[in-house]
Amino acid sequence: MKKIVAGIAVLCLAFTGLFSYFQIRAKEQSSSEEDPYAAYEKALEEMPKIDYEALYASNPADVTVAVIDNKEITWGEYFQAYYGYSSEIEEYMKTMLMYYGSSPSWDDFYSESENLAFKDLPALYSEDDLKQKAVIDGFAEINGIELNEENKALVEEELKEARESYCGEGASEEDFELFLNEHYFNLDMYRKMTERNYLYQQMFTDLYGENGEKITDEDGTAYLKEKGYVSADHILFMTMDKGTGEELDEDTVREKKKQAEEVSSELKAIEDQEERVRRFKEYREQYNEDTGSSAYPDGYTFTSGMMVQEFETAVNELNEFDVSEPIKTSYGYHVIIRTPLDSNAIIDYSETGIPMTGKAMKANEEYGEKLQEYMEKMEITYTNGWEKPVVTDYLKTP
Repeated sequence: MKKIVAGIAVLCLAFTGLFSYFQIRAKEQSSSEEDPYAAYEKALEEMPKIDYEALYASNPADVTVAVIDNKEITWGEYFQAYYGYSSEIEEYMKTMLMYYGSSPSWDDFYSESENLAFKDLPALYSEDDLKQKAVIDGFAEINGIELNEENKALVEEELKEARESYCGEGASEEDFELFLNEHYFNLDMYRKMTERNYLYQQMFTDLYGENGEKITDEDGTAYLKEKGYVSADHILFMTMDKGTGEELDEDTVREKKKQAEEVSSELKAIEDQEERVRRFKEYREQYNEDTGSSAYPDGYTFTSGMMVQEFETAVNELNEFDVSEPIKTSYGYHVIIRTPLDSNAIIDYSETGIPMTGKAMKANEEYGEKLQEYMEKMEITYTNGWEKPVVTDYLKTP
């Protein structure tokens, strides 16, 4: 699935540019030449299309077609997934046609090594989709987790927003139901889908806390050690112009180096660890020019490849609470102190800006592994006599 989704995303980005290209070329061509976009439109019209009405009508919506984790799956539920994936592949084929002038057919191989044709993918992806939904339901059940009142209210709010978004302000549930029916959906299925989204996140919070804070300090630190993380703080005497990225003049660089050497020498001479850490923090407050320090107030916790090589090498050569000689990188001179691993320290930020600590990282990895382990034990059993649909049986040629 990931390969196709990625392909669609990349190709759709090109759509606007290609459309403009076709418009420009159309103006350049003489009337006797064929418009490239018109050729695409013609080829698109001739492309066989799935008769979803006939496919949906092939079984009653409420008939049981499979059982997963002792839960019955109706044709309506199965079709909802099948329709979604086959429609997505159809859109992929249309985009390929526009971008390359040709498109794979449903009988073509998607993966010869796995002996998979495009026509096999909707059933394959639908099965995975249904298992993933069953995992959320089943995992919540065995852990005794149900949607709390706050999330129930959020579900209702999201349903209302969806209803008004798709059907207009003031639309009724009946209006929304009719709209969903047009897309082989119903309100109960839409509600369940929305509830699962919230249940998935709530299970994580109930088991691990909002940001993994239910993980113990010991387990979080052990996780970081296992993954090869180290921690360090530093004082950066910057020799790079922040605006241009170029090296500062020689006199300034020389002065920065001298300051770094003096600070390093004084810190290294302090034998008491607590006093050394205290003085380090004072000097960091006074001299540090690292603009990223505000996002990482406890220093950096990192593994191989995350920092510039000179910095990484220097940290790995230090024992805890040792201070380095000034280390030169493209940013300037660094005076580094190796610090103990702290699973509560910020390591990185998620795409949405949420700080990720060692505990959060362990919690996310463990949660994913538990759900995956649960799914791998899961089997899907199809009703006797029922056969998975194949899109090529429902293709209509214009």
